[in-house]
Amino acid sequence: LQLYAHEYYFGGPRKLNPPTSSNGGRTQYVWPATGSDGYTWNDASPLRYNGTNPYLAPGALLAVPNEHASTVNVTTAPGKRILDALVKYGGYLVDDTACDCAALGFQAGTRAAFATAYNLTLDTHVGPWYDDLVRIFQALHIVTNNAPVSVGGGGTPLAPPAPPLCP
Repeated sequence: LQLYAHEYYFGGPRKLNPPTSSNGGRTQYVWPATGSDGYTWNDASPLRYNGTNPYLAPGALLAVPNEHASTVNVTTAPGKRILDALVKYGGYLVDDTACDCAALGFQAGTRAAFATAYNLTLDTHVGPWYDDLVRIFQALHIVTNNAPVSVGGGGTPLAPPAPPLCP
């Protein structure tokens, strides 16, 4: 899943990665991200990442810990599917919303299929589907040991890896 969040959730002024010519001298992202928005490091920008948690930055893997999943009270079918995906696989923080909100990224064509399957809209700010999303986002934890040598944080996966997109 692709996750988007308001900029104040992100890493703040701490140096997260060494500045290099390949990342434009920026430091405000974590593996597997290879860059971040230009305003990330710009103190003059009102959109600069202003958070205090150095692990919550573009590229961060977020997941609902398996041991907490049963305490997340979701009531809709899509809420249960999103929760299951975030428990088994997690989701990467890929961008910010540049507003006081959060979002999930879905593949093209999902909007119509979602409306048909669930009689709901992806764009919501009220009701049980919205309440589920809020509870799920509140239950997310940062996987701090996600790295090239421990993809997903290491340990025993809860589910087999997804098949390759391009076999």
